Amino acid sequence: MMAPISMMRLALLEKELRLLSKAMNLLDCYARMIRLLKLSEKSARVGCVAWGWDRLLVKSLV
Repeated sequence: MMAPISMMRLALLEKELRLLSKAMNLLDCYARMIRLLKLSEKSARVGCVAWGWDRLLVKSLV
């Protein structure tokens, strides 16, 4: 049988899972932005403003 997980280890695992989830969401946003950039420079600029990519990038750097 498995040994019981300590509460401290469980809290660390939960924190790691939240960070991983945020990282995956950010990567998904970057992938969408790259797809927009592939469409054309003009449509990408419009898409970035419409979807708030500029704010997303600023938030990801902070």
